[in-house]
Order: sequence, then structure tokens, then C-alpha cells
Amino acid sequence: MTYDLGNSAPAMMLRVHGGYAWQEKQVRGGAEVFHRGSRWEIGTRAERQLAHTNDFTGTTELEPAVPPVFGAEQYDYVDRRIGSIFARTTPAWIAARFEIARAGDRNVTRNVVPLANPDSLVEPINASRLNRPAFEGDFWLARATLHRNPSAGGISLQPGLGLRISWEGAIGDLEWQRVEAGASLRRMIGRFTISGRADAGIVFSDSLPPQAMFELGTVADLPGFEHKAFTGDRAALGRLGVMYTLPIFNAPIRMGSLWVPAPAPAPSVAIQVGWTDATDETLSIMQRFGWLTSDGARAALDLRMRFFGGSVSIGAARPLDRGGEWRFVWGLVGGI
Repeated sequence: MTYDLGNSAPAMMLRVHGGYAWQEKQVRGGAEVFHRGSRWEIGTRAERQLAHTNDFTGTTELEPAVPPVFGAEQYDYVDRRIGSIFARTTPAWIAARFEIARAGDRNVTRNVVPLANPDSLVEPINASRLNRPAFEGDFWLARATLHRNPSAGGISLQPGLGLRISWEGAIGDLEWQRVEAGASLRRMIGRFTISGRADAGIVFSDSLPPQAMFELGTVADLPGFEHKAFTGDRAALGRLGVMYTLPIFNAPIRMGSLWVPAPAPAPSVAIQVGWTDATDETLSIMQRFGWLTSDGARAALDLRMRFFGGSVSIGAARPLDRGGEWRFVWGLVGGI
């Protein structure tokens, strides 16, 4: 719910959301108060959230949005309490966001293996889990992001060149410094759409929490591999694809007073190449959970039928390693 305070506080808005997880028996939600100027929004928020740990995602949002709701098994989560002040630009050619926060991470209490003492490296933990574990603790968190043409390659699938650079730093019970950079390009030539994207990142820490590590191997990055097959404190991912929009169902569909966007079916083919590596300190933590680096560059072939401009897709993908098997994949945002 978003409420405009109106004449009592011009340009001030209140946003509130909440929910309840029956199986976990937990209440989550938050509130945000912000002032919207001509170029900047400045505000504060307090929230208990399920923060996903996936990397190089296709949307421009920092927090979980619509895709995780429908594809929960494709995401891993940490139970995060956060209170912060922030400043962000209103929609523009250059988007910026800055935030300083006090946060605390806890393991999601359902579908997660209890985590042993983070300081103990004695015995690896080998057990099946539906959600990757996290180190628990409270910390100060700062973030800064600059994004040129943020809609390019995002959920809107707008053509053009997009550039992004971000920094995140944490200090306290958990500590890390993380830098990411990326570029995306989308061009339309007749009925063909050519998309490319490159992302890279590095994170520094003497005892890197699992939730801050890079992980590759989802429907959005290196599809066809096992879930989160490759982990590390350094990662790079390149994606290149071609989509052809068929000359059928290209007009919006009217359903009474409601207009539904054109289905616009479009077959696509994409190649993804990813890489992860880790320092000795990070490797010692990863070994406790049986996690591996990519041991060089790994590639995957992705074949899909896309709809609604490419934002909805189903298909199959396979690793381009010898003996790689095809796996069913789907998506709710443009994977490339």
C-alpha cells in the first residue's frame, strides 16, 4: 500500500507491505517513508525481508520482486532485518541509488540445514537442502549503484546500451567489500532481436559469508547446470542471444475492458559462458558445504520459446561439456 500524505506533507509518501509464511510461521514486511523531489527521492525504511542471494539477475531491483514469488526453487534466501536511510534518482537516463543501513542476517528457519560455528573448519557439512545456509550476525551496510539507461536489458526489455557499476560494504559481525560491473546491449533488426550482456564482480573478506559469495547455475545464468553449481569470490558471466519474433499474435488482445499485451511468440537461441574462482580463505569455507569453483570457463546452450517481447519463456538448456544433459528451463524476465 502506498499513501500520499498530500497537503499535510507535500511530496511525502508512505509505502507499507507485509505477509505471513504459514509453514515457517513468520511475519515479514516493512514500511518506507520518502520525499519525492523533481530528481531525487530521499527516505528511510525498516523491513524484515527474504533477501535473495542470486547474482547477475535480469531485473534492476535490489530486493526480491515478482520472479521469486513464482520461481521460489530457483532462488536462495536469507532472513534479513534492515533499517536504512537512502537516496535514489527518480526515473532518468542515469539512475543512482545510495543507502546506509543497520542490518542483521539470519538463516531461513524452514528448509535449511542448521549452520555450524562459522569459525569451525573441522568437518564439512554434506546434506541436501532447499535453501543455502548463511552466516548469522549484525552489521552496518552501505551500498552505491550507478546505472546508465537502466531499462535496457531489464524487465522492460527496452533496446539500447545499459551500463552498471555497484559497490557494497559490510562491517560488524559479518564483513565484506563487493564490487560489480556490467553492460547490456539490445538491438532490433526487423523481426530479429540481438541481445548481449556481460557481468563481473569480486568480493573481499577474511571470512566471507556464504550469502555474499558469487553463485552461477540458475535459469538466468548458466542454465542447464546443477543449481548453483559454481561458487566463488570472483565471477564473470557473458551472454549472447538471438530471438526471432514470429509474424503471428503481434497485436494486443482485448478482453472486455482489459487489454492484454501481444503474446508475440519468438524462438530464441543463446550461449552463456561463466567463470568463478576463489581465494584459499574462501575455498576453506566452501569446502564445508561441498561447493566448487568452475575450474575454468563453462558454457551452456539455451533454446527457448519466448512470449511478450521475450519476458516470459520456456525451453531447454544444456551444458556444452561432454556428456551434458538437457534440462527444462523457464523465465519471467529476459534472461539475456
